[in-house]
Amino acid sequence: MRTAWVKRSPEAIFDPWEIEPTITLAGLEGLAKRIKKAHDA
Repeated sequence: MRTAWVKRSPEAIFDPWEIEPTITLAGLEGLAKRIKKAHDA
């Protein structure tokens, strides 16, 4: 499973799920570019 997590605040703590994000971003801008980069890798 691939996931993208948006961490809008540096103080925010993600829920401790048993999966790690494939991509972690500070905002939605740039998400499409990061998904393409991860897909092409």
